[in-house]
Amino acid sequence: MPGCQHRATEADHVVPVAEGGAMYDPLNGQAACGSCHMQKTQREAARGRQRRSRLRPPTPHPGLV
Repeated sequence: MPGCQHRATEADHVVPVAEGGAMYDPLNGQAACGSCHMQKTQREAARGRQRRSRLRPPTPHPGLV
């Protein structure tokens, strides 16, 4: 992340594969420290959950059908 002063120890996709990023393109890779990588991954996971909830209609509770 910009301004991070920690040692980069993990590999990260700049554009997540789930969002159209290339899996094996070196230009879609970057190094990140563990903390920054975890924060970025959590933000990406939240976006994925939002996408899935918009695409999937809510299912009624089985006891209410």
